[in-house]
Amino acid sequence: MNTPETPQSHSLIDPATGMKPGERYQIEQREGAHAFDGFFLDGKYFLEADLLTAVGWLEGQRFIYDRVQASGEPEFAERHAGDISELRLTLVDGTLLKLTPLEVEVAVKADDEPAGEDTAQDPAPAQAAGLASDEDAEQPTQPEPDQASAQQQDQAKSHPCPASTTVQVLAAAGAALLVGVATGVALSRCRR
Repeated sequence: MNTPETPQSHSLIDPATGMKPGERYQIEQREGAHAFDGFFLDGKYFLEADLLTAVGWLEGQRFIYDRVQASGEPEFAERHAGDISELRLTLVDGTLLKLTPLEVEVAVKADDEPAGEDTAQDPAPAQAAGLASDEDAEQPTQPEPDQASAQQQDQAKSHPCPASTTVQVLAAAGAALLVGVATGVALSRCRR
């Protein structure tokens, strides 16, 4: 099967679609219509926030959707799901669905803020070097437990991959590594 190339840059967004570069758009969910559970970003259609694999893209105003059914057949004939104009998707069956901007929250830690011109008033460099001023000695260096848990909860809410998922993935990887090592040891003993 010959796979068409996806757009390489958001500059390929046709202005007639109504979409703007750098903004995410979700497709309206309507009963009886095909369910699209992802979002558009820069002319590509993604299912998950990690942005690793696009399952659809725009070719001008044409929305190409590259997901397949369990049988291996594309969900839409020739992968053409429909056309987008002025933030409205008209599916190939005539169904009209609205595209709406998707709000994305980004958590930024105070440590990530750029340093100002006058670093003498910024205590961060002194703390990083292990030096403390008299004012710093009186103030606790760690946040209170309640503050820390609130910060962790805020970060967990805004992070695209929940901590439990990350732990599960790491545990599975560790288990696979142990199984591989055990298998290698067992095979080496059999060969002796």
